[in-house]
Amino acid sequence: MKTEDQVVVKDVRESFKEILEQFKHIKDELTSEEDDQFDEIAAKYMEQPIAETLLQFSEALKALMQRRRKTLPEQATDLYDNEDANISDVRR
Repeated sequence: MKTEDQVVVKDVRESFKEILEQFKHIKDELTSEEDDQFDEIAAKYMEQPIAETLLQFSEALKALMQRRRKTLPEQATDLYDNEDANISDVRR
């Protein structure tokens, strides 16, 4: 029974590693900012309780989303500025 529990924990940790890798990839697509939070979490997830890793992961996701929300309005403004420039070029 104990061996079965160990296998389940290992499978959970391996699954969690895959999830971390996927989020690191998504983060790289969402932002060009240097941010090592996900790398640090992935590097030490095997050494700490899963609950602690999940808490760190949750905090890293929240921080990423906050940064993303701050940059979205700027990007939208840039997009509208570019559209206005193109429209005025067409009118000339």
